[in-house]
Amino acid sequence: MKQFLLATANVLARRDIRNGDLKKFMTSYIAGRRKWYLIRDDLARLASESRRSATLEIRLAVPADLPSLYALERRYSSTYSSGLASGHFLFLGLVEGVPIAFRHLGTSAPPRVADFLRLRANQIYVHDIYTCPEWRRRGVTRELMIESNRHLLSLGYRELFSLQELDNWDSIATMQANGLRRVGILTRTCVLGHITFSFDTSDVEPASASIN
Repeated sequence: MKQFLLATANVLARRDIRNGDLKKFMTSYIAGRRKWYLIRDDLARLASESRRSATLEIRLAVPADLPSLYALERRYSSTYSSGLASGHFLFLGLVEGVPIAFRHLGTSAPPRVADFLRLRANQIYVHDIYTCPEWRRRGVTRELMIESNRHLLSLGYRELFSLQELDNWDSIATMQANGLRRVGILTRTCVLGHITFSFDTSDVEPASASIN
């Protein structure tokens, strides 16, 4: 497990460096802490809502979509490839055949959460969700969530979990607007390269997943 956690840390570190976030890199991989909310939701809650956009196409990605996804946002290149693997679902939102958003889910939690969250057969984890800036606050993310939730329900899934960084204000606003609930806080502590994880469930609503 330690090797998996370190591998995940390396991926996150490279992403922070590519994004020019030196402060986040230093506090996470030299000395400091990062915290995430663990979010839970009932898939049926949004799936029951009506879609409002007739121009937004939503479907699962196929290998032929990779070039247009790299053009959408290259920093998620690892998400695109893993999203096409077995046990994963990569949903796309497209306008006139061009991707403007995606949502990547999988049947297992990432290494940094695996010690605290064991998904049941009817639960799924949201690895990434992204909408290009010019299409934000126009209902695209909600439409993508509605349609992907419907598809997952048809396959027998009932609940989803995800992580949300505490300083990601756009993500927090999306969570609140869509009625998602937090079930705990994951803390990642780094002291001169030594990394530990802890999980706190105090003062939050308990989840139905197995959380240790």
